[in-house]
Amino acid sequence: MKNYIKKVSAGSLKKSLYLYILMGIVIVAFLYGMTVIFCNNWEELILKNNQVLYPRSINLFEIDRIKKLNLSVRDYWRLMSVVIYRGTSVFLYSSVVIYVVASRFYKNKIDEPLHLIATVTEKIKDRNLSYSCRYESGDEMAMICGLVDDLRLALIHNEKELWQAHNQQKEINAAFAHDLRTPLTVMEGYLEMMELYFPSGRMSQEKMIENIQLVKGQINRLKIFSTTMNNIQSLDELGLKLKKQAIVNLFDSINVLIRGFQHIRPQIVFKLEINPDILDKHIDYDENILLEVLENLLSNSGGFAENEVSVHIKLRGEYLFIYVKDDGPGFSREDLYQATRAYYGTRKGGDSHFGIGLTVAKLLCIKHGGKLTLENSIHGGAIVCASFKIS
Repeated sequence: MKNYIKKVSAGSLKKSLYLYILMGIVIVAFLYGMTVIFCNNWEELILKNNQVLYPRSINLFEIDRIKKLNLSVRDYWRLMSVVIYRGTSVFLYSSVVIYVVASRFYKNKIDEPLHLIATVTEKIKDRNLSYSCRYESGDEMAMICGLVDDLRLALIHNEKELWQAHNQQKEINAAFAHDLRTPLTVMEGYLEMMELYFPSGRMSQEKMIENIQLVKGQINRLKIFSTTMNNIQSLDELGLKLKKQAIVNLFDSINVLIRGFQHIRPQIVFKLEINPDILDKHIDYDENILLEVLENLLSNSGGFAENEVSVHIKLRGEYLFIYVKDDGPGFSREDLYQATRAYYGTRKGGDSHFGIGLTVAKLLCIKHGGKLTLENSIHGGAIVCASFKIS
């Protein structure tokens, strides 16, 4: 019986309330029945002691007839009390039982979940989302607590998304600032060269026009890059625009990029090597992404190289590989695992280098269906390999 009551009370509030009311009715009926039996026995005893015969029990509406009975004063008040108590006890028991049943129902079914909801909502107001609002009872209060907890979890999810969006925007800003630096430096180098050599006649008009075209090319790259970055909220949103082109076109674009780096770092020799047999082959690739990756790798290698940076382009199956090798100190054990994480690393000479370049390069390689790998050469220096799926 106890288990059955527990099982029923674990159901809906409606069923639980019916159960509590039924239990209250049973208790009132039991108490009233016992009271009637007790009072009837007393009534019978009083009347018998006074040798008074009455065919049935005196009810509350016949109380005035007690005065007509030949009773002693003491027995008169005793009988009056018995009749009054018997007639009103049902209301007294009902009032007490209603209060007790309502109190127990509120305490057992309402109080705890309400307190839990109030506590959790206060914590949510204080931006503390660590308090769970789960309440296991199987009734409507458990459902309401579950909805509040779902709201809490949704707020946690939103907080995480906001935090991720903030970090992504931070990465976007860092990548934008980082990738603006190289083209601007290239243009600055060309302009300084023209300013220095053209007025004195040491630069031909043809060379001047060539440098102007190179500067225009850098400006166009900046326009494309700034438009792209302005329209995305994270690097993951960067679109892939594949175009079937001859590898020789990519070779020419890379050559222009390397010449720009040569102007920036004249003390470093930049080399470009490619198998001539693949120059005429046509592949699908996003030139902007490939150049963006290579620019970041050249910027990184150029900052660590002692004398030379070499770029090798290879085609194997469905992938295009671009190797960038320098003769610097190479990667430490920690660098090999951490260098592609944002804001990691230091440039030699104390110039802070946050590693955003390698981070962006890695993400762009993945976007193009490839990957970025770091390793050290057996002859010294670092080798970074960027692979791109081209079919």
